[in-house]
Amino acid sequence: MSIPTTNISSGTPSASRPPRNRLIVIVGIVLLVLILLGGVALLGASIYFSNMILQVPDFTTPVYDTPVLAVSDTTVTLKRMGDDMHPGEFEIEWSAGQALVGSILSSDTTSVTRKLLLKTGPLTKDTSIFWTRYVYTGEITSSLGLTISNVQVPDPLGAMPAYYVPGKLSTWAILVHGRGASRDEALRVFVPLAHLGLPLLSISYRNDPGAPHSPDSAGHLGDSEWQDLEAAVKYALA
Repeated sequence: MSIPTTNISSGTPSASRPPRNRLIVIVGIVLLVLILLGGVALLGASIYFSNMILQVPDFTTPVYDTPVLAVSDTTVTLKRMGDDMHPGEFEIEWSAGQALVGSILSSDTTSVTRKLLLKTGPLTKDTSIFWTRYVYTGEITSSLGLTISNVQVPDPLGAMPAYYVPGKLSTWAILVHGRGASRDEALRVFVPLAHLGLPLLSISYRNDPGAPHSPDSAGHLGDSEWQDLEAAVKYALA
């Protein structure tokens, strides 16, 4: 009598399916490649943005992008752009002059009307102006009522231009502007500091407009610019 038998598979994988350890190797290689590509991309982005940070921006060149909607002897109405809604006094510039504007008199969703305190040239409707927080530049500087001299501060790179106002005290205020700005930025605080009797020195540093450039013409966020501040301190001490 024949005995029935059962065909039991040996468990050997078919030829069309790779062994498990081969799959693990392939997945590992793919992950490694992805990690390396991500690292290269991150390194490239880091180099790009670090170079961008070291480029010296120019926030001093005016961009005439705000239309004048109406103007009178004492007021000016501008298209509402955002910055022109801040309280205080500000400067506006256009191709034929400058003006100092004061408090907000009225506003709506599209426009703002402010006091017109002074102007240096003709200002008409449809003129495009540049709104600046410097407040005092060019001819408007004379409205400060201070004796402001242009001086040259000796520096390792050459003479650095600076604004100087004499004072009765022996302690000086040395004013340093922000990134992409110029020494004009400090003029807006000259009057209160001068009234305290402080001699004032608003300095330039390397790569500023009118100042010597560094060897690479790049900004270093204070890592090299400190030498220009040190030169200003030595100037004051002398």
